[in-house]
Amino acid sequence: MTDGDWITSDHRCHGHYIAHTGDWTGLIDELLGKADGVCKGIGSSQHLYRQGFISNGPQGALLPVGTGIGRMVRETENVVVSFVGEGTLGEGVTYEALNLSALLKVPQVFVCENNFYSQSTAQTRNTAGSIPDRFRAFGLKTFLANTWDLPSLMQTVGEAIAHARGNSEPVAIVMTTYRLNAHSKGDDDRDAEEVAFFRQNDPISWISEGNNHLAQRFSEIDEEVESYFDTALSKPELPLDSYVGDQMPRRTSARYTPAAGFEGRVIERVNAFLREEAERGAMIIGEDIADPYGGAFKATKGNGQDFPDAIVSTPISEAGLVGVAAGYSLAGRRGIAEIMFGDFVTYAFDQIVNGISKYHHMYGKQASCPVTIRMPMGGKRGYGATHSQSLEKFL
Repeated sequence: MTDGDWITSDHRCHGHYIAHTGDWTGLIDELLGKADGVCKGIGSSQHLYRQGFISNGPQGALLPVGTGIGRMVRETENVVVSFVGEGTLGEGVTYEALNLSALLKVPQVFVCENNFYSQSTAQTRNTAGSIPDRFRAFGLKTFLANTWDLPSLMQTVGEAIAHARGNSEPVAIVMTTYRLNAHSKGDDDRDAEEVAFFRQNDPISWISEGNNHLAQRFSEIDEEVESYFDTALSKPELPLDSYVGDQMPRRTSARYTPAAGFEGRVIERVNAFLREEAERGAMIIGEDIADPYGGAFKATKGNGQDFPDAIVSTPISEAGLVGVAAGYSLAGRRGIAEIMFGDFVTYAFDQIVNGISKYHHMYGKQASCPVTIRMPMGGKRGYGATHSQSLEKFL
């Protein structure tokens, strides 16, 4: 990976973070809740952010966010590497992201770390069919690797990233590995002999045993980390008055005013507003919004002719398209997502509640996600129980 590349990770993010940033002391500070932590001690174990790296707890939630970031970084020939465990293949948003990434030709490298177990449940009980075929179904070039053949591993990963970067299209790496320790504390019901076999054959084990220099280096690293804990424990935590209270950056925005002499219906004013946002570099993403249809209520009709790259029409995938808009906004531009009927914002609740609404504060006010989600809400036309609700209270 190079400067400008991004990683999206998951709740098992520590190794990815250290590998990408080298900032192991900042990670320890974060785990101890210190102000010098990666996110000032607010994000803690699962929620890390630094320019070029982002992690979050909900499974698969950052895959479409990575797609949105990828749409931005492809302009500079960079890539996004998105890590998931094989357990995440049970989440629907995973497939929305794979589909959108392929359709939008985003340089995104999906890495599936397959360690055979989802928490304590064996893969044979949780996962049907072929894992590589899950990715191939969306037309992704899929690479196979494992963590026991290190020369082949590095070569395969290099080829995968080079393909995504050079062709501006997503690829997948299915990485076979094994988790040596319990998923969490003491919840390990695996066969002891099986675990012992993989521990004995783990690369770190046999490299350190066969190389006195590396064994000594590992010992020195352990001592260095242990000694740093004394330093970290003495550091201050974030002052309470900077943590509680009104946590949002408050800005008063002027109400949108159409050009002088403009007359028209509300939807025409919305259309004019979206046109101006497209001119400023925003991405407007939603279902059926491209011309000639222009959306169910014509909020984007005509705009796609003048700004074809700004108007992104998607398949039905509310969680996915809202996540893409969020990633685009996190990467520095403005993402605007349209949901055809407000009732279906429920599909995107995880993106909104566990993602967009938290990014700024959860990451210690380092990240900004100025995404707009636009939708018609309410009744009168009598479209029935799933097209005429007023769900504002949930938001």
